[in-house]
Amino acid sequence: MDTYVERIDNALRVLRSIKDEDYCISSWPHCTLGNCAKDAWFNSEGFGFSPNTGSIPYFDDSTGCEAGSKFFGITYEVSNRLFVAGDPVLGSAYASRNPARKEAIAQFEVLRMKKLAEIETGTLVEAEDFVAAE
Repeated sequence: MDTYVERIDNALRVLRSIKDEDYCISSWPHCTLGNCAKDAWFNSEGFGFSPNTGSIPYFDDSTGCEAGSKFFGITYEVSNRLFVAGDPVLGSAYASRNPARKEAIAQFEVLRMKKLAEIETGTLVEAEDFVAAE
């Protein structure tokens, strides 16, 4: 299995295992990356919280969306779409500024399909692949 697909699968595992009230995209410790940073599997892969702040997800000397980009093998633009909620016109993958955990799961399922297609065809996952739906 591809390393990045395995990482996406584990993010889906984490997202499916937490309670709705434990998910908040606007809080680093409670967003997708933050919940992954609390998980032992991710920690064993070098993904956790920044040693400087303790509350921002960290990987390979990078924090936040840049850490997500490196860990999941996606561009910073795609990472920003997946891990930051905002105005869909400006590029978020979410129609709401406060998407629910189930919306994050749906976007990660899209990422998994796109990553598998990337492996098969050599095409890159693009930010435009993530369309905010009502």
